[in-house]
Parts: sequence; structure tokens; C-alpha cells
Amino acid sequence: MLIVVDLYGLLPIREFGPTQLKAARNAMVARGWCRKFINKSIVRVRHVFWWGIENDMVEPVTLQRLEAVAGLAAGKTEAKDRPRRESVPAANVDAVKGAVSPLVRDLMDLQLLTGCRPGELLLLTTGMIDRSAAVWTATLEDHKTAHHGKTRRLHFGPKAQTILAKSLKADRTATLFSITRKHYSNCITDAAERRKLPRFTAHWLRHNTTTTVRDQFGMEAAQALAGHARPDMTANYSTKMDKLAADVVAKFG
Repeated sequence: MLIVVDLYGLLPIREFGPTQLKAARNAMVARGWCRKFINKSIVRVRHVFWWGIENDMVEPVTLQRLEAVAGLAAGKTEAKDRPRRESVPAANVDAVKGAVSPLVRDLMDLQLLTGCRPGELLLLTTGMIDRSAAVWTATLEDHKTAHHGKTRRLHFGPKAQTILAKSLKADRTATLFSITRKHYSNCITDAAERRKLPRFTAHWLRHNTTTTVRDQFGMEAAQALAGHARPDMTANYSTKMDKLAADVVAKFG
């Protein structure tokens, strides 16, 4: 959005059309943004106009004109596609773990044991963790697919429980880990650079876990653990997936 503001912040909104949107898109390409991120950014710009229509600030025809601008197609633009995210070689993960703080190392291990997203772990408080069963669980209300009406439940097996136990607090509302998601990921990328290893971020560690679980327990188990199940599944199927994830971490995590 900042690119649009920089280029057309003083332009009357009724005069912002396909030509201006494509010019903003070209500026994104010139800055080296990847193709998919550019396409998502253009959608966000359109959402601003949706909001304007909803609040009687924009004429519907303005948005209709912007919707005529197609997304950048693969292989037909100068915008680059990021390489497909894959599992990080175990040797590289171990090298980075040896170059970071104990807190960052614990978070990396938790991700590898649970398949959680970094932000999911950093939301955890002592009060969120149900420790009444052999497999601990935490149910997140604020998560990536919450807007689909989907529940995200994290599962922690014996190894993960040992790590979590070190960070449990008397204040049940305090977060377990005193670090931001950005700082956590930067610690990993910086350590990789210091060790002269290919760059990877915290989110990549999910791929290590889901790949390993897929190979050992099957695709459905990997899907259950990572929370990739469809948002339109029935409640009975959701329960089945939760049980499957719990069974996996009891053996794996």
C-alpha cells in the first residue's frame, strides 16, 4: 500500500484506475518483490476500495475497473518466483541450533517436534496449555485460519513437554517465550549466514516436521499435525484429525 500512497496519494480516488494500478504493480516488480507477493498486494489494494464502497466513499464502478487488472502469470513477467520451500537439511538445522541462544534453540526444537508455526508457539501462555492428559494440548482462538471458522489445536508429546515445562510461569496469562516472531526468525537467518549456510527462516522448520511425519505416518497424519485440514470438514472429522495428531506426537514429539 505504501507504493500506491507514494505514487498516487494526492490523486482523487475516482481517478485511480487500471493504468495507475498497473503502474504501482510495475513499481513492485522494480523493487524485486516476488510474483505471488505482488499479486497478493494488488488484491489488498482492491480490498481498500471494497471498504470504500461499503462506507459510501467510493463508487462501485471504480472497483469494477480495477478488477480488470489480471494477476501476474508465472513465466510471463519479470517478477521472480521464490523457490519452492522445502525441508532444511538436518545438518544445517543442527549447525544453526549450535549458534543461537537457548531460547531460540528451544523454539526450533518445539517446531521440529510439533509442526507448529512460529507465531502459534509465541502466543502460548501457561493457562492455554491443557496438561491433564498424556499429550498436552493448546487451543488457539487467534490463528491463521480462524476466519474460516476452523479450530487450531496444538499437541505436545513427551519431548515437547520437557521443553515447555522450563518456560511455564506462575502468571497463567503471561506468554511463555519473551521474543517476537521477527526477532526469532532473524536469529535463525543470521546464524545461517554466520555459518555460511543457505538462508532459511523459522517457518521452514514446519516442512521438516510435516515431511518426516508424512514419511513415517502418512499424508493424513502430516495434515492433521500441521493444521492443513479443509475448513469445511465436519465436526466428527475434526475430532478424528485431532486424535490422529495426538497419536502422532505421542510417538514423535
